[in-house]
Amino acid sequence: MSTVASLLSNDLVISIVLGVLAFSLFWSVKELFEQEERVRKGWYPSNPRKKDC
Repeated sequence: MSTVASLLSNDLVISIVLGVLAFSLFWSVKELFEQEERVRKGWYPSNPRKKDC
């Protein structure tokens, strides 16, 4: 959503802010999957208090 808004915005500052926001959101989603993979491989301990959905 913010990627499209960034591309369609006529204001340069708003476009840059939305682009940075979009990149950050994409990066955080990717990182969540990578964290699960590291825990599965045993590189890091899992959180014993985490509730499975």
